[in-house]
Amino acid sequence: MKRIIVAGGTGLIGTLLIDRLRERYNKITVLTRFPEKYNSNENVNYTFWDGKSLIDDILNNAYAIINLNGENIGRKKWTEEQKNKILYSRLDASRAISKSISL
Repeated sequence: MKRIIVAGGTGLIGTLLIDRLRERYNKITVLTRFPEKYNSNENVNYTFWDGKSLIDDILNNAYAIINLNGENIGRKKWTEEQKNKILYSRLDASRAISKSISL
């Protein structure tokens, strides 16, 4: 049984991707800051992740991980502060995933 992990899989692209992945894989773990908003079932499990913490325990027996994590780019005006949130939300998540894989 192959398990796919999708970090940040509750946005527009992630939602569509999970629908497609469900056709091929029977276990998908979606990492999200708000798992209570979604209904987990036998195929798709929504799990809390802050986008910064190590996830080595979640990666056990995973076939692949897809990182879509990051601040929404269309929700707010692109001030310097917002641009930094957009950038670092992606960098922090990528670093945490990379470090978790290397453990």
